[in-house]
Amino acid sequence: MGSLFYVAPEVLDNRYTKKCDLWSVGAMLYVILSGKVPFPGDKPINVMSAIKKGDFHFDHPAFKQVSDSAKDLITRLLQKDIDKRLSAE
Repeated sequence: MGSLFYVAPEVLDNRYTKKCDLWSVGAMLYVILSGKVPFPGDKPINVMSAIKKGDFHFDHPAFKQVSDSAKDLITRLLQKDIDKRLSAE
């Protein structure tokens, strides 16, 4: 059991695969590089809604100094479509 901010959308629907962990890696990388969570909310229900939508942005000032390749990696890890999300392979 971990923080809601790092949970993959499919976990919220009681489905768990190995790729859920890759989503969490993407969320952690986002936090490490920006100091912000990719799917914010003032209440757990709002965080869950944001995660299920899967929309995030790189508009935070901290991301101005982050490489395009790092942002691309985050985007590929926070891919809502499980089949398109990066795998550990």
